[in-house]
Amino acid sequence: MFKRLNPQATLTLSFWQNDMDDAIFRQTNVFTLVTNYQNIDRVRSRGIEFIGPCQGYWSLP
Repeated sequence: MFKRLNPQATLTLSFWQNDMDDAIFRQTNVFTLVTNYQNIDRVRSRGIEFIGPCQGYWSLP
């Protein structure tokens, strides 16, 4: 994690990774509402997270 401090703002940047063995995946059919479960041998999740202040109004198209 990297963090930059400033009198006006704090910015944080994080990198993460999760490794999981013997995961159970759940999937629901949105039309029939039937839920299925499936064993998955290995799962790896990776990501980047950026946190900082926001001024004004944000919206997604």
